[in-house]
Amino acid sequence: TVDFGSSANSFLLQCGVKSEPSVDEVCQLLARDPVQVKLSRLKGDDEAYLALLRQVSARMTEISPRTATALKSAPFAVGITQSTGKRQMCRASDCSLVDDTLLMQLFDPVAAPLEAGIETF
Repeated sequence: TVDFGSSANSFLLQCGVKSEPSVDEVCQLLARDPVQVKLSRLKGDDEAYLALLRQVSARMTEISPRTATALKSAPFAVGITQSTGKRQMCRASDCSLVDDTLLMQLFDPVAAPLEAGIETF
């Protein structure tokens, strides 16, 4: 957040400038170009990206149906392959929710991070 002083901040608010984007606007960016969000805005930081997903997940009810539909086909989710331990961007439909570690080791799927906040999103 940048502070331009009280009179300038008041003027900017009256012009419609917001102090931060809405959850729906963030999700629209994720749906349009998730790699750009991760690389440019978060400087490629995996933990910052996961923190963003946690924040969005906590406010899922604020995502419009149109944006939710766009997210379904976007590779914005983070998946982890157990054998390599590498994180990768993928569509949510390509990412498994693994609740059995034996099956996870046996089949080695691309899995969502074992974290409730991210799994629900």
